[in-house]
Amino acid sequence: LLGKLREDVETQVSAGLERERWQQDIKRAHEIQMGMLPSEDLITNTFEISGFCQPATDVGGDYYDYQILNKDQVGVIIGDVTGHGFYSGLFVAMAKTCLHLQARIEDRPTIVRAQPRKTMSPWS
Repeated sequence: LLGKLREDVETQVSAGLERERWQQDIKRAHEIQMGMLPSEDLITNTFEISGFCQPATDVGGDYYDYQILNKDQVGVIIGDVTGHGFYSGLFVAMAKTCLHLQARIEDRPTIVRAQPRKTMSPWS
């Protein structure tokens, strides 16, 4: 009986520690996601862009950004990754990196726009 009690306590402690690690990971993912959004409004002589994001869960797939492309152009990006959680946040981080890099190379929206993903069958 004492051995079973010790085993149950060890299982509960292990589960509690795992739950705490998971909660810390989600907290960090939320901080990273919010850190990817613009920290300031974009104000020029002719307009002002402001944004706000309130995810439905701790980590969501919502994303917006703006980038000055040249003295006459500003790029605005608004996106929503399907789903919520860690992997949606990770996808947003990858998308931001790709979009900003592509905008430096070529800033025409027809070139920068997201390309539809082609599904490939393992039998094709």
